[in-house]
Amino acid sequence: MTNHFLFQEGLWEGTGEITIPLSEKPYPLIVRWTVTALGNGRFKAVQRVEVESHEPMVNTFTLSGKEDGEFQINLENDSIGMFSGSGVSDRDKLAWEFTHNGMLEGYEVYERKSNEEYSFRAEYLGGEGVATVVSGNILLKGES
Repeated sequence: MTNHFLFQEGLWEGTGEITIPLSEKPYPLIVRWTVTALGNGRFKAVQRVEVESHEPMVNTFTLSGKEDGEFQINLENDSIGMFSGSGVSDRDKLAWEFTHNGMLEGYEVYERKSNEEYSFRAEYLGGEGVATVVSGNILLKGES
């Protein structure tokens, strides 16, 4: 199986936009990923998201069990807590979802444009069924 950016050490950075519920326009964003190997096929990915006029958000993902294109993913964030999800990958895509009834529901999809670039789209549902939508591109910036 081909390795994707979350299954190899590296620094990734990208830009995009985020549409936040009740906002009149999308906001530009900068996203940075730092991926490190933990051993035994496990990886830690720290994601920092910077959105204009908002406090930066830091998400820590732990990934494991990449067998037959399937893996487990855990998300930890100081504001929302800790959640577990599942993911899948093939040659050109990497995707995962969290389904925790009303607390955190959503998905992220990364499509390989080259070995050093991905496009992404994510959608997370908040209270009352309103969605936050994020999209953009990330590029390999170096080794972690």
